[in-house]
Amino acid sequence: MKKLSLALIVAGVLASSQANAKTEGDYVGIDILRTSSKTKSNSNSAADAAYSDYYSHNKSDSAFGFGINYKHAFNFDGIFVAPGVFFERLGTESKVNYAPDGYGYYNQSVKIGNRYGAKFDLGYDVTDKFSAYVPLGMNLVSYEIDTQNYDNIKTSNTKRTGNESGYFYGLGFSHALTNNISLNAEYNRLSKLKLNSASGASSVSGGSIAADTTVQIFKFGVSYKF
Repeated sequence: MKKLSLALIVAGVLASSQANAKTEGDYVGIDILRTSSKTKSNSNSAADAAYSDYYSHNKSDSAFGFGINYKHAFNFDGIFVAPGVFFERLGTESKVNYAPDGYGYYNQSVKIGNRYGAKFDLGYDVTDKFSAYVPLGMNLVSYEIDTQNYDNIKTSNTKRTGNESGYFYGLGFSHALTNNISLNAEYNRLSKLKLNSASGASSVSGGSIAADTTVQIFKFGVSYKF
């Protein structure tokens, strides 16, 4: 009888441990980010087509940032769905500085600022401590485009700020250190941000600058289950 009681107690403890290890419940987290952005830009003015050296550029940048997030996970026999929200500071700036001798100059700065949105993680608890998931969601990304153009006769300086919406997808992994604390690693790739400078004023011929920007984010963080 004592052996049976002890076995039941051990089984209960193991079951409780496995239940606590599931990805379910409420989580808050903080992340360190490494963001890379690449901007492909060009003027939309036919008059600028002959000056592709001025206006056609591919520039990249990377920066460290931070993020905070919240999610609630529902678990169905090891498969989980976790809707949530997040805010992140990205902070990249792609720069163009083109100044041929004696032919004026063209400068452009594309800054990617904050990102916030909603997502859901679709994943699987591989073991009691390790899980893998696919994050999918929608986001708003803040940006600023600053241009200066001079052709030895006249100057055009413009600045435009805004928010661009889009979707994202990626891959993530989580490792539970305890029943409440987990380490996370995640990759996000954003849909292309189709940005534009101030209309009709960014080049001396009156063109605006299209700046298509791709953004990728690597996250490393910790989350707390409560």
